[in-house]
Parts: sequence; structure tokens; C-alpha cells
Amino acid sequence: PSVGPLNGGTRVIVTGSGFGNGGSASTALCAFGAPLVDGINLAPGQSSFSGRVMDNLRIECITPVFNVSSMTNLNVSISTNEGVSYATSSAYFTAYTPAVVTSFVPSSGPAAGNTSITLFGSSFPSVARAGDLIKCFFDRVDSPGKLTASDQVVCVSPALSGPVELALSFNGV
Repeated sequence: PSVGPLNGGTRVIVTGSGFGNGGSASTALCAFGAPLVDGINLAPGQSSFSGRVMDNLRIECITPVFNVSSMTNLNVSISTNEGVSYATSSAYFTAYTPAVVTSFVPSSGPAAGNTSITLFGSSFPSVARAGDLIKCFFDRVDSPGKLTASDQVVCVSPALSGPVELALSFNGV
């Protein structure tokens, strides 16, 4: 996804070409933050993190913990030559303050599902492009969510029986 929480851990796939053939020995470096200083080198103070070349067209990066206090757009840069030079992606990664769910209603429904569940909380991101990525997870079964207010998301429960764990995602994972 192109969005994720400031506390890191989001799996991001950078697409392009000429990355190599992949495999266990194919590593890359991923950097999130300021644009490259001269189109090749990282900005002062910018760090890179280990990535993995999946194939000639894709590199997998795991986002780090970001040292910013609010939602921000970050350049994504990659290196496939051990940091000798970097290339900046034309796409941005948007990092947001992690959301906190404080309550939800109702707390139960029929096993057949189709119950509208409203989740309440704080720090729900207003990332417009994340709209189709909002999901509720009932155990591991996902259901599309809709941001109905700055502190509310509504999801419809799937058919499940017994107690389930409810989780909320703003980046689809």
C-alpha cells in the first residue's frame, strides 16, 4: 500500500524495472523521507533500511518507525548497489499517526453476519486515497470499511460464529 502508520512495519512493494532477478541473495536498500540531494545521494540524516529484490520489476521494503509527529508524504528511494547510488520513485508513501479504536457497537450480532458495526476512536487518518483501503478484520476475514466521521468507521460483519477478534486497518493489511 502507499499509506501506513508512523510506527512502521508496513510491507511496501516498489515497482520499476532493472532490479535484478530476485532470489535469497538479492538485496536492496530502501529509504523513506526527503528527496535525493543530487538525484543520487540520500539527504543528510536520512537512513536506509534493508529491502529485498523480488524480481526484475519489484522490490519489497518494510517501513521503519518514522520520526515525524503527524501525517506526512515521504519520498521512496531505492538502491540495488549497496547504497552507492539511489533512485527515487515517482510515488510517495504517506505515513499517518496510528489509529486507536476506543469502542464499537453493537458488540454482537447474528452468525449469518450482515450487521453494521460502528467503530469509534481517535487518530483516524484522513488520507483521501486510503478510502478504498479501510478494512475491518473479523478474525482474519476482511470487510470493507467506510470513514463516516473523523472518529468513526462503519463495517458490515461477515458470516462467522462465536466470539471473534475485531481489528481496523487503514491500509488494507
